[in-house]
Amino acid sequence: MGSDDGCDHNLFDGSSSEDEDDFMMLQFVLSMHQSSAIQRTPCTTSALTGHERMVEFLNGHYERMHNRFRMTTNCFMRLANMFEETGRLTHGRKVSVQEQVMIFLYVVAQNATCRTSREEWQHSTSTISRYFTLVCTQLYEVSGQFIREPTWNTVHSRIHDDMRFFPYFEGCVGAIDGTHVAANVPKHLATPYFGRKKVTTQNILAACDFDMKFTYMMTGWEGSVHDARVLRAATNDPIYKFPHPPPRIFPCAWL
Repeated sequence: MGSDDGCDHNLFDGSSSEDEDDFMMLQFVLSMHQSSAIQRTPCTTSALTGHERMVEFLNGHYERMHNRFRMTTNCFMRLANMFEETGRLTHGRKVSVQEQVMIFLYVVAQNATCRTSREEWQHSTSTISRYFTLVCTQLYEVSGQFIREPTWNTVHSRIHDDMRFFPYFEGCVGAIDGTHVAANVPKHLATPYFGRKKVTTQNILAACDFDMKFTYMMTGWEGSVHDARVLRAATNDPIYKFPHPPPRIFPCAWL
């Protein structure tokens, strides 16, 4: 019924054309949703499941494993077993610890998107994203076990046992260099990340010893920044925790 002011409070009684349009639009949206739900077909229908795909790589040629994940089978199993034995990763209902690690390595090594990974591993994009984030977080937390300061008080055998280097490089503990790694940056922040690579990158500083093990790494600098500026920031700013050599070690040993 109408009120004393002549306004009708019945929303869908046909008195307002705008209300009728809104009601019809709502009915249309509901019908489309019901139709899509009824006609929805599975997307991940590959003959191989994610687990079977993993087994195929582990039992296949070593080059396939290295080309796809940038890691040998032995190294992969050591990494996955470490996560499982320490309890940092646990088996999911459908995704094992080994497959979780392999999904992460696939995304990193191939710069793959969630949609591409969904097709590769036959899991939903939310599952791919969840396990990628989980493995990435756990790997960061154990990074200190793998990236360690060099040994300052001994001369490496590669120097000591080679007359071309000893005693001239007796104080050398490793090598340090910069590298550019592709980065996805929001458009309004992208300009400083464009450098000589003509794509958005991070300029990453890394140091390693003569056993090819990382001893230091710093990430986050824009791709347009020169290597010398990154090195200067790393060595001068305590926030970056650069492992400075003792006074008896020549600074050039790091360059």
